[in-house]
Amino acid sequence: KIMVFLHSHGISTTKSVRIYKTYGDQSIEKVSSNPYILARDIPGIGFVSADIIAAHLGIAANSKERIKSALEYALWEATNNGHCAMPEDKLIEDTAAILNQTRAKITSNLKTKTNVDELVSPSMIASVLLEMINKGELTEELIENENLIFLPALRNAEISIVSRIRKLISTPSILENINIANAIQWAEQKINISLSPSQRNALETILKHKFSILTGGPGVGKTTLINAFLKIIHAKHLKCILCAPTGRAAKRMSETTNTEAKTIHRLLEFQPAIGGFSRNESRPLDCEAIIIDEVSMVDVMLMSKLLAAVPDHAKVLLVGDVDQLPSVGPGSVLKDLINSNKLPVAKLLEIFRQASDSTIITAAHQINSGKFPGQYQKSQTSYNKISDFYFIERNTPEEIIDEISTLIAGRLTSKFGFDPFKDIQVITPMNRGKLGTIELNKRIQEIINPDAPDKESVTKFGWTYRKGDKVIQNENNYEKNVFNGDIGIIQKIDQTEQLVYVSYDENTITYEYNELDELSPAYAITVHKAQGSEFPAVIIPIATQHFLLLQRNLLYTAITRGKKLVLIIGQKRAIAIAVKNSTTTKRYSGLL
Repeated sequence: KIMVFLHSHGISTTKSVRIYKTYGDQSIEKVSSNPYILARDIPGIGFVSADIIAAHLGIAANSKERIKSALEYALWEATNNGHCAMPEDKLIEDTAAILNQTRAKITSNLKTKTNVDELVSPSMIASVLLEMINKGELTEELIENENLIFLPALRNAEISIVSRIRKLISTPSILENINIANAIQWAEQKINISLSPSQRNALETILKHKFSILTGGPGVGKTTLINAFLKIIHAKHLKCILCAPTGRAAKRMSETTNTEAKTIHRLLEFQPAIGGFSRNESRPLDCEAIIIDEVSMVDVMLMSKLLAAVPDHAKVLLVGDVDQLPSVGPGSVLKDLINSNKLPVAKLLEIFRQASDSTIITAAHQINSGKFPGQYQKSQTSYNKISDFYFIERNTPEEIIDEISTLIAGRLTSKFGFDPFKDIQVITPMNRGKLGTIELNKRIQEIINPDAPDKESVTKFGWTYRKGDKVIQNENNYEKNVFNGDIGIIQKIDQTEQLVYVSYDENTITYEYNELDELSPAYAITVHKAQGSEFPAVIIPIATQHFLLLQRNLLYTAITRGKKLVLIIGQKRAIAIAVKNSTTTKRYSGLL
């Protein structure tokens, strides 16, 4: 009876099962009285799906529950663009558009319309918004003379971050009695590097303060300072934990420090069954110090959970490059903490000799300061091993794709000895379009892993996976011990058992066919996916077709993914637009 009812209102079997698991025998009663609870309670059902059911049930367009759900939906949609809040007038405007456009589409298919397609006025929305604020269902804050509306969970996360930092700062440091000058001199001997005056000042700041931030671009010596700090901490027989937001970033941190680093989720012992962390304020981490790398990638929700689990006595060091892309999730934690001017920040600017020999690093710093990389004004057609950064001018998407194909098909392998699967990574600003990941992956797959009569393959979720394909994990899967951003190679496809075996760095993971939506082809990935990772050779297509994404921080982040070779292929005008465009979209937040 329940399944028939749900199917009659356009709900799929999968979603119907989820609804029944959540509400049991009360499913019909709950959905009939307020279908909008589905958007709050059931994964995979948002406001639009709930509104279709509501329209079938004859629920009025100006129903209070409908307006409440649309306000929450508008705020959640804003988090997809990195916002923790929305200005009140913008929220009302966006909610009106959602309410009226969504219902207009739905009711065009309904036989009976009655009052289900009436327009909802801004004054109605403002009235419901005020009621939600008064009931604590939404939070209102006046920040920089702007009335911002928050989902309580996000505002609480911001408040939690601030209160935890205050608590950590006010608790005595484990290194209070240390002679900092002697410690720095001793650490220089241990790491066998003579620090520059700016590096010594930065290390002094880190050692002196309980909570500090280390920031700077590539080649300025952030890793050197982390290693010096670790030597001092370990000499005092203190436990220091290292972590980063992604598996690849944690692996890179482990390699550069010779110390185990974990993902933040693994460190906090994420429990899929409860959808939360078992490490928290009541069960804090066992450490005297913690270093968090790639903090620009950490959003407010994750930072609040992490700081909650740090013991009061622990020393905290945040490390990151504030000029890279901000987190995919809401907030600009690193940028906001630095801009608050309330915390000690050690900013490294000097590029060191070994790094200055790298044209990748020189070019990255030129781009970051708004300059077109000097020696790359002219397109380069020849390759030699003296340089590690090239710009190859091509003017149409087709020419750019052809050049990428030529390089991957052999030129990079023969000239530089790169493995097309393990070493070469194409990084592009977007998923869609001729130069997006979807089209590039199809083209590159046909070049280096074409179909063959005896090659195992399976077509699922719009992609044909073949044995030998390079793939990327799109979400954290704790049961399989594989994480968002991990890149592997398909070793075997068992068509009888319907299983796919993917080899990652240290282990082989088995996927059932219906789990393949966790994977995507990884010959070409977005800049956001690449952040926190490094690759021996990086190819970056750039064209004016990417206009909305031609931003300085996006190009800078892409270039700094390359270790040995970076090739930018495309239009000089597109690079110039990106280099000049330092305006990043303002993220609404209330942190500090």
